[in-house]
Amino acid sequence: MNFYYFGIYNTDGGMENYAYNLIEGIKSKRNDVDFTLLVFDEQFSFKDKFLKKLNCKYIILPNFKKHPIRFYKTIVNLNKQLSVNDIIQINTCSFRNFLLFKACSKLGCKKIIVSHYSKINGGFGLIHKINRRLFSKKFINVAVSETAGNFMFCSNFQIIQNGIRSEFFEYKPYLRNKIRNQYEIDEDTFLIGQVGRISNDKNQFFSLKVLKKLLIKCPNSKIMFVGKGNNCGLKRFLCKNGLNKNAVFTGPQKNVGEFYSAFDCLILPSKNEAAPLVLFEGLSNGLPCVCSKNVPSIQNYINNDYLYYNSLNVEDWVNTLVSIKNGKNVRNNLISTTVFEYKNFIDNYIKLYF
Repeated sequence: MNFYYFGIYNTDGGMENYAYNLIEGIKSKRNDVDFTLLVFDEQFSFKDKFLKKLNCKYIILPNFKKHPIRFYKTIVNLNKQLSVNDIIQINTCSFRNFLLFKACSKLGCKKIIVSHYSKINGGFGLIHKINRRLFSKKFINVAVSETAGNFMFCSNFQIIQNGIRSEFFEYKPYLRNKIRNQYEIDEDTFLIGQVGRISNDKNQFFSLKVLKKLLIKCPNSKIMFVGKGNNCGLKRFLCKNGLNKNAVFTGPQKNVGEFYSAFDCLILPSKNEAAPLVLFEGLSNGLPCVCSKNVPSIQNYINNDYLYYNSLNVEDWVNTLVSIKNGKNVRNNLISTTVFEYKNFIDNYIKLYF
């Protein structure tokens, strides 16, 4: 059986991690499957890992904006090598790429769309709604959360929850010491962590506004941003407000799992999320997690003493962080017995595929 997988870019983000975890899990269970990645760039994320560790192949698609006909024909021409038992999977954020869905709808194999997003603004939102009516019934529809499914498909979808190997993110005192020593952070410092690319959607500016107010009540506090992106605007804000010593930018990290042990709290003030892996990783570490209400709630699955959902109001976040700092939390793995464990994730996909 051959799988053709679309949804890997050069961003080292959640969708790339999702793809790697999924393909690795399927190949560990089945030795009769081959994966071919449909990518836009020779230097796509995790290229070496996908090719060397998972033995994937890849096809470079033409840029659909510059070469729309070539892009369309490259996908449709997959029919020459497809069988009815093969699968094409599109991991995406919206229906706005008309050519992609039009071409894939013509393939003579099982066709799956997985929704990873929950909002789109402006003119793209209208395009998404139009294309959704045209194509959603021509695919098997899957979403990582109910929020993502309602946005992408409205109805007629199934949910396969994101899953992680929670044991990789469990709390380790030696990792706490290692990371804190590396960045010269005292043990008595209240360290807030935010993991993810620096972007408007992830809302790091809001985090700094919270930090500024928090320091009035908890002077020995710092924030650590783990992820890549342009942080010049954030650094200007820090400089203007005299907060330079209270924020750390690590840049992208290959060993992100080690950083959770160094944190005292994880925050996700995102403007838009579907089912962030970062949240599951933090909970695997036993971290209290403060999320915006734009993050779909998982309170039905997790001990609520560790989960907080706030509107994007600075004072509310400050009060929540103060209560976390003054409280006591046991750093146990909160994911291992839930639907978000890796085994459940892979088993659900096995049922979908086979």
